Amino acid sequence: MFQRDGCPHCAEEINFLGTLDPNDVHIVKYEVWYNEENATFMQKVKDNLGITRNGVPLTVIGDTYILGYGESTSGKITRAIKYY
Repeated sequence: MFQRDGCPHCAEEINFLGTLDPNDVHIVKYEVWYNEENATFMQKVKDNLGITRNGVPLTVIGDTYILGYGESTSGKITRAIKYY
């Protein structure tokens, strides 16, 4: 998960991810606003996945990516985790 400290949508997703069973998923967070190395890594991941839009949170699960966090995002994340 690529996120920005202070982003309310990122905080919502982090709260949701905290409800998942740690035996089912390993969560790695990269802060991209204050960490230039992480921001560069995020751009490489976006280029590799063909993502042209900007924004956070950006969550990558296998070959699936989810940009942003809203009402339907938790379901998308859950389905991607179950698939992979």
